Amino acid sequence: MGYSTVVYAVDLGVLRSAIGSQDMDLVERLRNLECDDPVDPTKGPRVKVAANSDIFLNGRLVTWEEFKVAIVDPKWSGMNLYLFQEHGECPVKGE
Repeated sequence: MGYSTVVYAVDLGVLRSAIGSQDMDLVERLRNLECDDPVDPTKGPRVKVAANSDIFLNGRLVTWEEFKVAIVDPKWSGMNLYLFQEHGECPVKGE
């Protein structure tokens, strides 16, 4: 389970005046607002930590140092991180 919070600083007076204002110039500006390169958050990095502590980034075995460098790459900005953790075998009772 994951949680996230996004905080925006907004001038509340300007926001209140815009809501319900019927300002068609504002509506058109918002409709035409497009991101040059929209981010698809589902394309984020896949990280698997194996039972023996090996780290795989997008299916490729990496060292801890390689991982630390790769995971802060700006190409991951705005994307989800998918973490899979492999657990070791449970010991059998009585052993």
